[in-house]
Order: sequence, then C-alpha cells, then structure tokens
Amino acid sequence: MNDLIESLRQRCAEKPGATDRSSRRVEFGILDGFLDTFATIYFEEPNPVLMIRCSDDLRRRLEASSSAVGVSDRMRWQTEGWAWTDVVLDGSIPSETLLHLVDHSYQLLYDQLDEAQHLRISMLDRRLAPDEILSELVAFHGLQGLQSEIETLARPAYLLRTSRSDGSELAPGSTRIGGEPDLPEGVAWPRFRDGKPLAFLAQINLSDLPEGAERGGLPARGVLSFFSVWGWQVEGDADPQTPSDEPAADWTQVLHHADVDALRRRSTPEGVNSFPAAEAKLLPIVCLPNQREEPGAAGLGWDDETWEKFSAVVSDYDAVCSHRLGFPARNLLLGYADYMQSFVEEVATHDLRLLFQLASDDNAAMCWGDGGFLYFWADPRDLARGDFTRIHTDYQCG
Repeated sequence: MNDLIESLRQRCAEKPGATDRSSRRVEFGILDGFLDTFATIYFEEPNPVLMIRCSDDLRRRLEASSSAVGVSDRMRWQTEGWAWTDVVLDGSIPSETLLHLVDHSYQLLYDQLDEAQHLRISMLDRRLAPDEILSELVAFHGLQGLQSEIETLARPAYLLRTSRSDGSELAPGSTRIGGEPDLPEGVAWPRFRDGKPLAFLAQINLSDLPEGAERGGLPARGVLSFFSVWGWQVEGDADPQTPSDEPAADWTQVLHHADVDALRRRSTPEGVNSFPAAEAKLLPIVCLPNQREEPGAAGLGWDDETWEKFSAVVSDYDAVCSHRLGFPARNLLLGYADYMQSFVEEVATHDLRLLFQLASDDNAAMCWGDGGFLYFWADPRDLARGDFTRIHTDYQCG
C-alpha cells in the first residue's frame, strides 16, 4: 500500500504547476488557488481513500464495476458534468487505473483555468529564466512598449529560505532567523531607552551573497544583526507589543560586525522573548514594485490602465517564481516591500530603500498579526557609508 501511495504522490508531483499541499494527508493542487485541488489521499479510513475530480460518465462506468468508487460526501459544492469522487484504495482498482484517474482529475481542473494561469503553468514546465519569465508576461499583458522601463524598475534581492533548526548546529555568524545572536565580546545586547532588551530577530552573513552580485550598497563582508521592539511579543498575541509612542529611531538597532571570527553565541537576557532558530539560505531573486508610489515607479507617469496591467505582471511574476522556489516565506534582503495594507509615505519622502523584510515564518515560530511583515528601510547613502543608525521601520498585517 505504501508503494501505491508513493506512486500516486509522485504522479501528482510530476504534473505541470502542481503544488504539494500535504500535511496530515497527501494533497495536490494547481498553482496557489485555494480551491484548486485535484487529488487528495485520506488516511483516517480503514483503507486509505483517494478523492479526485471525475466526470459523471467515467464515474458511472467505474461504479458499475466496483463498489470501491462513489460520489464523495467530503466536498459539497455544486458541480456540473463532474463530481468529487472517492476511490477506496483496497486493492480492487488496478494501480494503472488509479494513475489514470489522477491524470483525468488534473485535466478537468486544468481545463477550468484561465489563459493567464495556463501561461504560468507553461513557464514553470519550460523552466524559464527570470528574465524570460518577465519578458513573456510583459508581452502577455500588452506592455511590450514599456519593456525597458519595466526592466529599470527591477531590483536584485535575496530571499532567505528557512528550515527548522535547534540552533546548536549553526556556526557562529551563520545566517538565521530567530534563535540566539552572535556578538563580539564586549558588545552589549542592544536595549531600548528604558533599558528593556530589544528582541533579536535575525542575522545575515553578507559573505553568503553570491560573488559579484549587486549588493545595494551593503558591505562586502561581515554580519548584520537585527534587534527591535517590533519583536516584542507575549504568548497568545501575534501583534508586536510596541511602546505607546510613535515609532522612533531607537525602536530598532541594526549592528554590523565586520570580524566574523570574533563572534560568539550570546544567550537571550531576561525580560525579553525569543524565537526558535531557523537556518536560512540566501537565494538571489529579482523584485518588482507592487505600489505605484515607490521611488522610480512614481516618476514614470503611467496611467491607471497601464499600472493595472503592470500589477498583473508583478502578480504573475511573483507567483511563478514563488512556485519554483516552493512558496517560501518572503523574508527579503533588499528589493521592494510586500505591502499588505498601504504604501509607507516616508519611503518616497526620504527616498528610502528596503533593507530587510521579515515575514511570518512557521520555521521560526514567527507570526506578525495575521500573517504580516516587519519592514526595515534605510537611506542608500547611509548604507554606502556602512551607517545603520537611521533605520525606518513599520509593521503591516492582513
């Protein structure tokens, strides 16, 4: 039975655009649609059950020859020409037939998708490079004449893909989200003006950036450490427990440690919460703005229709790239902020650039409100001087 289930799982995973949504059960959908599931295997029955989409004609033929097939009562929305169908995996249905049913279910769902979704699946199947993906999407949305302007908006960024860790195996100075920081001897744990320790959020080893990659003015070597009141949380409340006054410069401290060999693991002091450690790998990506007020985008003078088309390009581009990377949390070094509510006016007023975006990330048990983000911006001229003392911060959630 395990071999059969693995065979079915592999067949699902091979489908273009397939998304593995498995947790307590095997479940596959197409792309990132909430209801776009085409195969699920339930284990809670005496025999596992494969639930698929099945045309009425095919289902009736199967029902006539086997009691293991029937309309499912798990999904109750109205359908036309097909129905959710349970197939009991008791050995009575040949494995080749089961694989065919997975193919059939996938095709039924695929045929319901729109042209833009078909293009996204095609680009994933062809394994296009990021610039090729962007070029095809620009053409698809009718913006070929603005190709060069769109390319000028693209910024290099680095996604921090996390994985769970107990922290003990992480070398001093290694890139991580949460856990305990690495600080030089004699450097005090950063504190707020009232003496309360700031929460440690992340550290990034700048040597992990690819050789020769654009760095947005960041130093070539060393470790950046992020401490902030935005990380203050209490059990049972996902909102940061920030001071009652308006955000100020002393809400966040970003430290740059040039000598990685001098770093030593530091225990979290009393009086502040901490987060489990999550190892992080830096993946180079390309970011596009999702707000027309972003410096650079605002000066292009695009009308509403053009911006709407460009927003579709950005949405499709991010979706394709996220799918390829396995939908990791959007922890970003550089690039553009993923605003969940509204544009932060200070970014335009002071021509700030995103330094770091910290996402809600299960691997570090971090949740900012309803799946939100913490944002850290800096003046690019400060970054060029290695000055991290003036960091503008914000928090947004869904």
